[in-house]
Amino acid sequence: MENLFKKGFLLGIGVAASGKEKLENTLEKYVSAGQLTKNEARSLLEATSEKGKNEINSWNNEIKKKTTEQLKQLGFVTQEDFKEIQAQLVLLQEELELLKQSQNK
Repeated sequence: MENLFKKGFLLGIGVAASGKEKLENTLEKYVSAGQLTKNEARSLLEATSEKGKNEINSWNNEIKKKTTEQLKQLGFVTQEDFKEIQAQLVLLQEELELLKQSQNK
């Protein structure tokens, strides 16, 4: 499961890197042609990169959410649910031990 998220994340990074490189080349052409200043090109690149990072994070979160929902539908529990059940079990074991001790007196 974790591997699936990692692959999705790396795919997103690859797409972003490829897109960033193409955008950099295009912006360099505009700067060379005098259609943009270097500062304008840098601002556009930064804004686009930030938006891309946000999109990748959003995509990864959506995949994780959907996968978690599907696993719940199949009857799997989350780690959080499992830890909560474990804690309840420990409390029940302690209560049982106290009951046993009180009956032995």
